[in-house]
Amino acid sequence: MRFAALFGPAFASALLCCAGAALAGDATPAPIPSPADCSAVGVADASRILGFAVVGPDADSRAGGICFFASRAISEDGSVSYAIVTDAQLPQRRGFFGALARRCGSVAHGAPRELICKAYVDLALAKDLDAYFAARTSFADASPLPDLDATAIATADALYLRRPHAVLEVAVSRGGDFDLERSTELAKLLLARLKP
Repeated sequence: MRFAALFGPAFASALLCCAGAALAGDATPAPIPSPADCSAVGVADASRILGFAVVGPDADSRAGGICFFASRAISEDGSVSYAIVTDAQLPQRRGFFGALARRCGSVAHGAPRELICKAYVDLALAKDLDAYFAARTSFADASPLPDLDATAIATADALYLRRPHAVLEVAVSRGGDFDLERSTELAKLLLARLKP
């Protein structure tokens, strides 16, 4: 799974530790944005959407900008997560993806990880939300979902929507697999509750 780690506590911790520089030559520390506000969709809604009881996002997840709701048996039952990525969070995300891109330095042309490594580079260099959204949705398996929203695009791992001042990232996982139907339900709830 390309970005499975992006929607869990490990991702949040990695974001915090790697927020310093998007690329090896950039030593300017990124400002740390405020923790994610997870009030739009809370524990009760996340539990209903998943079909299993979940716990609320921990401090590390929220500090990484992610509202991550885990079930007790996450590998069997699943998880619910969403992020509202704004301009303020881009430096932090560039730092995280820059660290991943540096680890891809020895990936050869034609190697299985070539496309994901290219995405890491594109995400590390994304200077605005349009570039970030394009990098998140640039995979061959990306599918538009016009019935949900004109900007909605699903990949094998997540659902993305472009809003005027944010990119919404939504992922509901059941039994280790991305669940598009439940992710769409979560996205609809977010769209209904977020301020324009």
